[in-house]
Parts: sequence; C-alpha cells; structure tokens
Amino acid sequence: MRISTPQMNYNSMEGVRKHAETLYDIQQKLSSGQRVSTPGDDPIASSRIYRIDKSIKQMEQYNVNSDFAKGRLDLEDATLGDFTDVMQRVRELGILGMSDTQNSSGRKAIAAEMRGLLENLKSIANTQDSNGEFILSGDKTDQAPYQPVTVANVESIGTGLATPKAYFTKGDGATPVTVNKIDGTTITVTPAANEIIDNFNGKTYTLNAVTNGYEDSSQQPVFAYMGSTSGSRFVQIAPDDDNIDNGNDMGDAARVRISDQGAKTFGNYSKTSSTPWAPAYDFKKNPQLNYNIFDTLREMANQLDTGTTGTPNIFGNSTRMDELMNEVDTSMDAMAAVRTDVGTRLQRIDMQYDMNQDFKGGLIENLSLLRDQDMVTGISDYQKTLSGLQMSQLTYSKISELSLFNYIK
Repeated sequence: MRISTPQMNYNSMEGVRKHAETLYDIQQKLSSGQRVSTPGDDPIASSRIYRIDKSIKQMEQYNVNSDFAKGRLDLEDATLGDFTDVMQRVRELGILGMSDTQNSSGRKAIAAEMRGLLENLKSIANTQDSNGEFILSGDKTDQAPYQPVTVANVESIGTGLATPKAYFTKGDGATPVTVNKIDGTTITVTPAANEIIDNFNGKTYTLNAVTNGYEDSSQQPVFAYMGSTSGSRFVQIAPDDDNIDNGNDMGDAARVRISDQGAKTFGNYSKTSSTPWAPAYDFKKNPQLNYNIFDTLREMANQLDTGTTGTPNIFGNSTRMDELMNEVDTSMDAMAAVRTDVGTRLQRIDMQYDMNQDFKGGLIENLSLLRDQDMVTGISDYQKTLSGLQMSQLTYSKISELSLFNYIK
C-alpha cells in the first residue's frame, strides 16, 4: 500500500481542524452558558426548550394581565369606598332633614347640600381609569354609565329588554300610555309633546328647550344608566384548557371580571324583591335599571326643599320620605355587596399570581437543566480538547518535515 506525502499532510490537517472546531464550540458554550443554542446542538432538547420557553412567556403575560386587573379592581374598590362615604353623609342629611326641629329654611339648606353631593356622586359613578375607560359601564367602557336623559338618547335607553322596549315613552299630547307600576297596579296617562313618561312608575318629565334635557317638576335633570346591562370585561390570568369564556368569572378560574355594571351597582331595588338582583327584569319584583340612587337623592332634595313643619306629616308625605330613606339604606347594602365581590376577585388574582410564579419557577428550572451548560464538565472538555489540539498540531509539524531526502540522510 502506497501512502503519499500529501495524504499524510491532509490527514494531519484534518485532525487539527476537527479539534479546533470542537474547541471553538466548547468556548461558545462556556461563554454563553448554554449547552443548546441552536437546534443542531440537540434536536430533541431544542424542541422541548421551545415549548418550555413559550410557556414561560405565557406565564409572564398572565402576570402582566394580573397586574392590570388588580389595578382596575383597586380603582373600583376605592371608587365604591368614596361613593359609600358620600352616601353616609346623605343619610345623615336625610335624618337631619326629617327632624321636627328643622324649619323650612333649614331644610332648604340641607337640600342644597344634598344636591351638591348628588353631583359628586354622579362624578364618582362615571369614574375612568388611566386609559380613559369607564369602570362601571360593563363592557361599554367607552361610554359614561350615567348620563342626563336628552332628546338625543331617550329612545335608546333600555333597548334590549323584552318588555318594555324602552324605559321612557315620548308623548305627543294625544296618545294615552298605559304604565305597569312597580306595585303591580297600572295607570294610563297622556304625556304632552314635550314630555316623556317613565314606563315603570308613570312619572312624567318635561323637556328643557335650552339644555335639550328632561327635568322633573323641580327642574332637576333626570339621569339614566347608559352602560351595558348584559356584558362585562374579563382578563385572562391563567392557562385555560378550552379557551372559552364561560360568561362569568365564577367557575372560570382562568379569567377574572374587571368591570361591573352600574345598573347593578347603583340601581334601586323594590321592597318586594326577594333577591338584590335578578336578570329576569320582572319590573314588579326586580330593580329598574333606569331608577337609580340618583333619582332617590334628587327626590329627597325636592322633598326637603318644599317641606314644611308641623305634625303629623312634616312634608305632607312623610311616608314617601321614609321610603326614600329605605332606598338609601338598600343602596348602601348593595354597594357593600359589590365591594365584597370586588375584594373576592382581588383575592383570586393574588392567589393565581402566586400560583403562576410557582409554575414559572418550575419551568425555568426545567429549562435550565435542558439548555444551560455544566461549567465543570465544559471546562474539563475544554482542557481535554485543547490537549488534543496541541498534540494534533505537534504531530502535523513532525509529519510535515518527512521527505525522501530526510530518509536518505
């Protein structure tokens, strides 16, 4: 067998090259700290690394979502707390105004303060977050939940309910309107062309030609709920097997509700209602979305403003004033129930956040086992490969000196 000098040189150079490439690969792994940096390093491990890395990024996004949801619910809790504080002052004023020791001028002063508090409450109910979204409009976050009833929006208020189609009916001065009152009775009235009638209680409101808004007999503007009555906003804070929103945050642990409907939060409730809120909209037993605590305070202020002293009826309608005070108490109870629900959702977010962090920690540990370079093993391999490279270089240098002339010598 004949072995040529070029072949020996080639074999020697190939040994040097392979050792040099191996040494460079080990240096790259040591410098980056990763055993697998490309799919070619370990195809099976690379596939697992991709899936784990994707899961880690998902957990990080869920935690970002949790922070956002927590911020929104913290804001709602603070908003409801402010509302409750103002309502407590309203209640104090109501009790003070009903006292026999008050005269007409005293009651007028109380009514003036109550109207100021009413404007404050309207502002609180229309609270927006840092993104400009209304937090108490359900899923209609771009629309203020409570707005004055005007010519432009009166026909759209309450649409979507089976009966009636709208909360208010516009009058024409000729067509009678039959109204089913909350107490189960019915009345028939014929509102004028510039009036609307409340389809639940039969009250009429007159159009102010200057503001284009409807007002009661005391020229106080009427406010109605304009937010969502069926939808809410949800945020996903955990992995979900089916990726289907069940429509509520109870029973769907992957999502949490971050908005509430103002109608459920500030709506008034009939004294015959067996539950604080029911979705059937049976207006003889359940709350009216258009009749809210703002209507209660408006009427309380009107009662105080026109009230006179004397017994047995301070206002000429003391029974109605008692009912209004009961509505204040019921509204405060409902507010407390909503705040409790908000607190429950905040607790869920905290618990899920901790679970996400624990799961993420396990993923990071598995990722490290698959991808990270063992430094001790890497250094040992580096030393062995370096020695091999040096030996290959030495061998090449010796072989390259071989020739027939050296043999003759």
